[in-house]
Formats: sequence, structure tokens, C-alpha cells
Amino acid sequence: MVFAGNVNSYTIKAPIAVDPLEEFLFAAGQDNRIRLWSLRSGGQPLTPDPSLSTTEPRNRYLFQYRFESSVRTMQISEDGAGINLWATCGSELFKYSLGQRASVV
Repeated sequence: MVFAGNVNSYTIKAPIAVDPLEEFLFAAGQDNRIRLWSLRSGGQPLTPDPSLSTTEPRNRYLFQYRFESSVRTMQISEDGAGINLWATCGSELFKYSLGQRASVV
């Protein structure tokens, strides 16, 4: 399976994270962006539209945001409110809500 589209020359250890259901892969690139792929299909990531780029990291447009420097770590956590992606950049910690886990009937 191929996960195309990430920007990484392999000169740094870019962080990755996988959601609790092992359906999605998150990867940080050297372009200071985070991308998302389906672990079921691979292929191209959900890519940011450059015209929608934002300077506000704590809004809902995680995949359009370009961090000020490299994202150094990422982790997925789950709590009563849902699933979260945590990312560090410089001395800042960012939390992104990924929503609720779908319940299986």
C-alpha cells in the first residue's frame, strides 16, 4: 500500500499517529503540515487547499494549517468527549477534536 503526498526528505524523524480503530494514519511533514490517510485504501491524503490556508491553529481546519515550525510529536487519545489528536510544535501543545467513535449496532 502506498501513502503518497507527504513532504519528507527523511532528514528528520517526522511523527505519525494511528487512530484507536486503526482506520486512519496521521503524518507530519517537513512542510509543517499534518496529513491524513485511510489505512484501508492508502493513496492520496486529504490535502489542504492552499486558498483555504489559515494562521489559526486551534480552529477546525487542521489539514489547512501550516505550523510555524516542524511538528515534533503527535498522539491520539480517547476520552468521554471523543477522540483527540495532540500535536507539539516548538513549546506549544495543540489539541484537535476528531469527533466521537461510531458505535457498532
